[in-house]
Order: sequence, then structure tokens, then C-alpha cells
Amino acid sequence: MAFSNTIIKPSNNVKMLLAPIVFGNVRSTVQRTSNRKRQCYGTGNVIVKGDSYINHQFRYDTRIVTISFSVEFFYGTNLIK
Repeated sequence: MAFSNTIIKPSNNVKMLLAPIVFGNVRSTVQRTSNRKRQCYGTGNVIVKGDSYINHQFRYDTRIVTISFSVEFFYGTNLIK
């Protein structure tokens, strides 16, 4: 699995949701294209196959936890496709 050195900046919604436990322990945050149906951690909406999403990995209690966000929620915008 390849990781990018590109810094991705989340919206204020994501920071408020995860800041207490996550952003000090970020392993990687990468924008990807979904190969299967996923669920946005922030909104609970479905991310369908073929859509872009944000894959966020962090360390928590000696484990690597991966969560997915829709691009719209992560960046705090209402993008129209």
C-alpha cells in the first residue's frame, strides 16, 4: 500500500468530530476511489463504488484504525458531480 506525502486539510466538522483522539496520531490521510460500497463516518451516507472518498488512518490504543469520509464532508463543501 502506497502512502502520499500530500497534506490533506480537513474541514472544521471533521476536526471537531475526531480531534480529541485522532489528529495527534495520524498515520495517513489519502483521497482514493472506492472499489466497493462504504459508509461515511461523518454523515452515515453511503459512498458508492467509483466515488472519491478520504481514507483516514490513525493509531489508537496500539491499533491502526481506518475510517472513510465522503469528499464533501471532509472538505466541508457541497460538491456537485
